[in-house]
Amino acid sequence: MAFILTVLSDTIRLAPCTFRKQTMTALKDEINLKFSNKVMIHTALIKYGDGCAYIPVKFRLIVFRPFIGEVLTGKIQSSSHSGIKVSLGFFDDIFIPKGLLWKDCEFDVNEQRWIWHSGHGDLFLNTGETIRFVIEGEAFVNSNPPMAPNYTCEEHVPYTLTASCNKDGMGAVFWWK
Repeated sequence: MAFILTVLSDTIRLAPCTFRKQTMTALKDEINLKFSNKVMIHTALIKYGDGCAYIPVKFRLIVFRPFIGEVLTGKIQSSSHSGIKVSLGFFDDIFIPKGLLWKDCEFDVNEQRWIWHSGHGDLFLNTGETIRFVIEGEAFVNSNPPMAPNYTCEEHVPYTLTASCNKDGMGAVFWWK
């Protein structure tokens, strides 16, 4: 399964403006703000003395993290000579490098798509097509802000997946119907 249930403990900061809400509602809202759509590598610093309430909580969180070998279905976002970029709708950092496509694939520069020359004719991987693929690897990159004042920051994607599309049943979903 691409999602896991994890248990976290943290101290959640409740600003005075949230005191009018019920405590559980305010805590849920702050947990969502702090953890939704984030990659958790290190915890943040917590500053005391600002008039806010700090409440230690233990909670469960559903986290997207597919396992190696898991089969997923997404949409082709773009294609280039180096491979195919795939989106799940809520996660866009999946890449299928050309070396992990079918053996007889070639990139069509004019159409910006990959073509698989199968034994039964040419099959096309067009932008927007639904594609089935296998997760082969993942990479976490610490994307915390730089500490040096004059540091020029390159933008890094904090979590990426590498996939393959070279086994039976993989590729454009309509190929296998």
